[in-house]
Amino acid sequence: MPGFALDTTVVLRLLTGLPEDQAQSARAWLVARRAEQQRPIVSDLVIAEAYYALCYHYDVPKTIAVRQLRDFLDSGSVTADGVAVDALTAYSGTGPGLVDRIINLQHQRLARQTATFDRDFARLANTVLLRT
Repeated sequence: MPGFALDTTVVLRLLTGLPEDQAQSARAWLVARRAEQQRPIVSDLVIAEAYYALCYHYDVPKTIAVRQLRDFLDSGSVTADGVAVDALTAYSGTGPGLVDRIINLQHQRLARQTATFDRDFARLANTVLLRT
């Protein structure tokens, strides 16, 4: 089992650099883990929450938030534990949202289909659109 995982607050400090003292502390901590040849885990839920925070609290455009998160996961400093990398790669900022894509990809590992009332979500693979 890996020794560490990152919380959303740490990911946000690393991506935004704010507040500066916490961002510096987060960077120093991550550098120390790299020196120990450890790559902390970043869960799909943390990526989803960080995406939401970047877009709606930091006013980062969706496409830039996606790129920042993808670059962060591709940096070699951390390890993604689920489907977030695939969801980030597939998301262009339009259509079914990033969180819907994460949910859909997770469900594909667990079930044949996902039932939804959301027309955008229903455009993803292995979904069935329920009607009223």
